Amino acid sequence: MKHEPIGALLGDVDQALLMSHVERISAVDRESGEPGDWQAAEYIVGYLSGIGVPARVERIRNLVSSPISANMQLDDNSQVP
Repeated sequence: MKHEPIGALLGDVDQALLMSHVERISAVDRESGEPGDWQAAEYIVGYLSGIGVPARVERIRNLVSSPISANMQLDDNSQVP
């Protein structure tokens, strides 16, 4: 099987369809582990599956830091906000 250079494939990209996917996914608040994150993932899986590309969402256990504020204390005890 001969592979085409990526440049040859770019002409096959439907820019309007691609942009509609970007707009759909970017319209959702996708903070890690939140409902919007899963909605975006399921949308992508649904689309890919619909065109015959095997896809699935992998669930992993991880810790996500989402600090509201932070500061740093220096050796001279001054603080940087």
